[in-house]
Amino acid sequence: MTWGMPQEESRRSGGFNRRWVFLALFALALSSTFAANLNVNQNNSIEFGQGIYQIKACDQFISLEFKSTQSVNGFSRVGNIIFKGLDIDKCRGTAMRLRIYRTGVSAPLNLYTNQNNTETGTAVIMVISRTASPATAADDVTLVNNKGVNIEYGDTMQAIDYDPANGNFMVSYAYPLAEMRYVNSVTLESASNV
Repeated sequence: MTWGMPQEESRRSGGFNRRWVFLALFALALSSTFAANLNVNQNNSIEFGQGIYQIKACDQFISLEFKSTQSVNGFSRVGNIIFKGLDIDKCRGTAMRLRIYRTGVSAPLNLYTNQNNTETGTAVIMVISRTASPATAADDVTLVNNKGVNIEYGDTMQAIDYDPANGNFMVSYAYPLAEMRYVNSVTLESASNV
């Protein structure tokens, strides 16, 4: 008789193997979503997390990345918004609207303006063609401006670009307005194109 035999018999007779319990707990911990609040910029609350939002109309998850500008009057602004993981094949014929909000304010932040600062836009509105495919992704996603006009791939205030190497779309602004210190929450909505 060896010392290992009773342990093997207890496993066969329905006892718990500690390795399986540990693996199950580890898997459960990995599947949870992480988010928190962080106080920076004179104790202004900023929410951070995995940056993953679900587009329910497309049944697709995407990740958003905000790239800041150089400091303007002491504060950086949202200069670019990168949409990662957008599956245009599944999202054909969809229009998506992204808005950014400041804590305690129901109106979205102004994202961009024009050279004369006479008009502003509060949303990124992307339109995905009804005939979109991964092979033609660069041509299949266009922008709608603050007046509701499809401006194709850009105008003097905003532009969209596609990186075929990683499948990311980037919306950039010539004259960004939204200060990074105020970015607290994001909404991403989608609807069928009309």
